[in-house]
Amino acid sequence: NSLPLKKNILLLTNMNTNKVIILIVGCGLLLGAIFYMLNAPFLLFDKSEGIYGSYVQLVGAFIGGCLVIYGLFVNNKRVEEQIRQNNLMEKTLISNRFKDASTLLGSNSKASMLAGIYALNQIALESYNENKQKEYVKVVHDIFIELIRENSIKASFDRKIINTLLNLVFEKEENIYGEYSSDLHGSNLCDFSFSGLSLRNVSFENCIIENVSFEGMNISNISFEYTTLINCRFSKSNLHQINFAHSKFINSSLEMAKVNATKFNDCTFALCNFSNIIISDSIFENSSMDTTDWSKANMNKISFNGGKIKSCKYDNSIMYKCSFIGSVVCRKTSFWEAQITNCIFQQTKLVNCGFNTAVIKCTTFEDAKLNEIDYDEANMEEINFDGANLNYNTFDHSYLKNISFRGTKIIMSQFTDTDLHMAYFEGTECTDVTFARSKFTDISFENSILKQVDFKNTRLSKYSLNIIPQLDCKVYN
Repeated sequence: NSLPLKKNILLLTNMNTNKVIILIVGCGLLLGAIFYMLNAPFLLFDKSEGIYGSYVQLVGAFIGGCLVIYGLFVNNKRVEEQIRQNNLMEKTLISNRFKDASTLLGSNSKASMLAGIYALNQIALESYNENKQKEYVKVVHDIFIELIRENSIKASFDRKIINTLLNLVFEKEENIYGEYSSDLHGSNLCDFSFSGLSLRNVSFENCIIENVSFEGMNISNISFEYTTLINCRFSKSNLHQINFAHSKFINSSLEMAKVNATKFNDCTFALCNFSNIIISDSIFENSSMDTTDWSKANMNKISFNGGKIKSCKYDNSIMYKCSFIGSVVCRKTSFWEAQITNCIFQQTKLVNCGFNTAVIKCTTFEDAKLNEIDYDEANMEEINFDGANLNYNTFDHSYLKNISFRGTKIIMSQFTDTDLHMAYFEGTECTDVTFARSKFTDISFENSILKQVDFKNTRLSKYSLNIIPQLDCKVYN
């Protein structure tokens, strides 16, 4: 039914206006005559002397109404045609502007390139705001991203042009490109600040990023995988589900950042600053970390398993359910005054490290190799050293409660002036160890082997010394 109607409307549209008017008037008069022959005047009006005049007026009004409707129809079609012509002209104009702007991008002149970039951005803005030809927004976005990727790796290319493109693509106030994926893989970005911009749907994989600031930003679901970051700053930023796997951090900072569910596995860190960071549910597995500052950090469920950590500072940090399984921690790495709870150092190799004045609770060093470790003045409760090797360890002036050294080898170590409560050395081999001036409460050395062990001025209470005989021990007082 709609198809014949559309054909009739099209026919009326294409007919000459005068002909249509004549047709409407003729049809109106014809209908009036037909209804007159059918006694319509007598049916419509009361019988009186003016009945025919009233009928003629009615027919005239009908014809006039039809002409008015046709006039509105014709006017509407003219308006539609004018709009169509305007749109066509506007499309042609935008196409020409786009062509001219794109031509400028190929210029060797910095000013011309910048003019082309801003011209394309203006076209995208107009298309986005006026909701017309929005395909230009994506086209311009893709051009900008490709320009960044292609030219950022060229040493001779003007860095200001790259930074201008970055500012436009990630502009925060009117981010028209945010819904499109910005793949910057392989780019070389430097001397730029993303602070105040909006990072969404972006990938920095396999990039070189140098002297770039991400300070104070909210960043989530972004990948920096296989990227080198030199002198980069994420200070005071909120990072959520970021992938930094296989990346290199050199002299970079996450100071006072808040980090959650982020991957740092297989990374390399050198001269970095993580101080005062709040970080949770993140992994640093198999990563190498050198001279990195974690002081006053708050760490919750962090995995350093299989890592290599040297000359790092965890001083005054809070560590909860952190894991160092199979890691190597060495070269004066310090945990001074740290609060370590429910952490795992199982099968870890620690060399020349300090836990001085730390508070360590519910933590295991099972089967670890501990060389030159200082626990001086530490407060340790519910600690498991079972099966570990302790060489040149010092626990001087420390408080140890509910500590298990079962099956442990302790060599050249000191427990001077130490309080040991519920400490179990069962099956332990102690060689050149001193417990001088220590206080023992509920201590067991059953089936242990003691060689050259010094108990001078030690106070024993509730102890079991079922020591294998014929060993050289010095027991005083």
